[in-house]
Amino acid sequence: MDTDARYVVSEIEPPPEALGRPDLHLGAISDAGSIGARCSLWWQRVPQLPGERPGFIGHLEADDDGAASLLIERSCARLSSEGCSLAVAPIDGDVWHRYRLVVERGTEPPFFLEPNTPDSWVDHFTSNGFSVMARYLSAATYDLDAALLRTERHSARLQAQGIQFRHPDLSAWQDELRRLYPVILEAFRNQLLFSSIDEQEFVELYQPIRPVVRPELVVIAEHHRQPVGFLFAVPDMLQSQRGFIDTVIMQVIAVHPEFERYGMGGELVQCAYDAARDLGFRRAIHALMQEGKPSARLFQRYFKQKVIRRYALFSRRLQP
Repeated sequence: MDTDARYVVSEIEPPPEALGRPDLHLGAISDAGSIGARCSLWWQRVPQLPGERPGFIGHLEADDDGAASLLIERSCARLSSEGCSLAVAPIDGDVWHRYRLVVERGTEPPFFLEPNTPDSWVDHFTSNGFSVMARYLSAATYDLDAALLRTERHSARLQAQGIQFRHPDLSAWQDELRRLYPVILEAFRNQLLFSSIDEQEFVELYQPIRPVVRPELVVIAEHHRQPVGFLFAVPDMLQSQRGFIDTVIMQVIAVHPEFERYGMGGELVQCAYDAARDLGFRRAIHALMQEGKPSARLFQRYFKQKVIRRYALFSRRLQP
């Protein structure tokens, strides 16, 4: 167990921006009253894993390595005392909010909405008994013109099933989100550590980025006017700091399980690529795909992507 005599770990108030309704917020506080590291814990409302009772560590902020190590160790002890068998980190309460650490940074600069965590945070967890639980990647398509083009046969198959594609009405943004809410719940129900949120929480999650949404980059698939899939993409607003924006971020691709067999995911991507190209964008980044999942394999194979960043979610077994 790591200790640091300069700090004492105690309960503190979470910062106002801390989302996810934590059960406890802890800080490593120095004799002078400064906070060297802080984090939140969840154990009461977390998704279950087969044979496990997980607890989450998130909202991590760390200015001092010794404070971070001490805080993580004490956090694991607290989760264990609450009956948890596995500590999962970092995750801000659920997969709807920030989670994962950057483990391979590459040469690409950070992009919009990416969890850009310090490299030192990986050591904070691995030096305290954590190992990789799941791996993720972001991949870039550098030439939208070279991406796989749809075939007439493929499009005809979707059309024969009564599936049509449209863009959202931004003047009714909240209503559009409410219509998409059931789709994303069904599409990600089997995702690792998935937990449901209510409709209003979902709407509030996407409301802050409404000002940067380009309707052409959001594609909704409907079956008899009912949404069955969608792709949500936004311009890489961080590029504006460098004086240009030539990249779109493919943030969410969701397809209702009943319609997966029709190749809808690929068609949604192609529609977004066509729109991005028409708007003058040159590149696309598919963000935060879990390695080994069909979507990651599909996009790397057919859409000529290159991995630009890797991430990981970590876990540690707890002693009773």
